[in-house]
Amino acid sequence: MKWLNVFLLAILLVPSAASAEIAGKTFNTGESEEVDTVANTLNIFFENCDFDESKICGRVMEIVLPDGSILEEDSVMPDGSVLQGSYMITGLVEESEGSYRKGQILAPDEALRDGKMKYYGFRVDENADGTITAAGCILTICPRKMIWSPAN
Repeated sequence: MKWLNVFLLAILLVPSAASAEIAGKTFNTGESEEVDTVANTLNIFFENCDFDESKICGRVMEIVLPDGSILEEDSVMPDGSVLQGSYMITGLVEESEGSYRKGQILAPDEALRDGKMKYYGFRVDENADGTITAAGCILTICPRKMIWSPAN
């Protein structure tokens, strides 16, 4: 019976977000399959959110240009914030091993095009090959799915 109490105590002491496998990893968004052009990609670092450590957020670390170099200038969003260093993804909750739900994602391409900030629902699934499937959602429909690879 003592071992059961120790086991239960150990489970209670381990925060759920800290055990999330995606936290601490950086992924590159890859080229869009939606648009037939060469475009910039983003390196996104997943971490516990500053404002709520029980949730996972994704911070834009770098904007990678088509030639592989890093954009040095600030990319200023319609609300005046700088994309680099800010959260593009917020509020992810690990619902089951490797499946994260209930997040929100900023669509920077649409925000810049339309001149106003645009957010969608967001979910992530870890894949066996080390990539993640990232999906932007409207309500329960997630039409925009992309495979993001670990960043070098």
